[in-house]
Amino acid sequence: KPSVTDIKAFINRDDLIYLSCVAEASAGHSLGRAILKLCDGVSERPEEFKSITGKGIRVRFKGREILIGNRDLMNREGVLIDKDTTRYAERLSSEGKTVVYVALEGRLAGVFGIVDYLKPDARDTIKKLRKLGLKTVMLTGDALRVAKYIAQEAGIDEVHAGLDPLQKVEKIKQFKQRGAFTMMVGDGINDAPSLTEADVGVAAGRATDIALESASVVIMKKELMALVELLNISKKTLRIIRENLFWAFSYNFIAIPLAVTGLLHPILSAASMAISSLVVVSNSLRLLRY
Repeated sequence: KPSVTDIKAFINRDDLIYLSCVAEASAGHSLGRAILKLCDGVSERPEEFKSITGKGIRVRFKGREILIGNRDLMNREGVLIDKDTTRYAERLSSEGKTVVYVALEGRLAGVFGIVDYLKPDARDTIKKLRKLGLKTVMLTGDALRVAKYIAQEAGIDEVHAGLDPLQKVEKIKQFKQRGAFTMMVGDGINDAPSLTEADVGVAAGRATDIALESASVVIMKKELMALVELLNISKKTLRIIRENLFWAFSYNFIAIPLAVTGLLHPILSAASMAISSLVVVSNSLRLLRY
């Protein structure tokens, strides 16, 4: 779960935190939830709210415009960031922290450093996915330095950073064009297009509503190891389907000619059919042991 570890305020610190919480109250992004944890509760809501895909949000609260997002958003909106703040942000990035800028009425109001701690089972999950012959790839909107830091900690094979939602989709399309079978795991609004594009979309943890709607599979457990369980159950299910098909076709291949030629009594044919169905159902029930 992301947590705010650093705050640099250019206005009153309490005002910065409260205005940011009001702005993020309607966002639903994991980084926004990290900022919201700084406030005990926010009853007020902005008059206007706009999500800027892959960059941040713009809100209007009590007649004042608030921008919260990454460096690209600040540059696009003409918000000046001095050299000292740039160096401060670079230091945060080098520590594996995501830098979130806040601007009030077109002027920089503050900077948050947010760290996304790895779940305890993240490394073990990646190792087991590798043992299953899978390649792990990170597609993220975070800065490259932050993404590489997290990927190294988790043991992820490949990193693509600074991506907006459509660029994530393009990456998945490229993998599919190379003949790869893709499974996308995500929980945020920006992950929804990728969850739809992948061969299998998995919504994990406390996913947003749109991510839940876009995914093929929803994992209710908090543990990442549930991904390994999902793959193992899928493989076992396919194996049992093949076994059932083999049994059904074999039975019909043998029994139908015997019944047609009169070598098998009709009562025995009916009994054999019932037994065949029981075998298939019993074999399928083995999945309950998993």
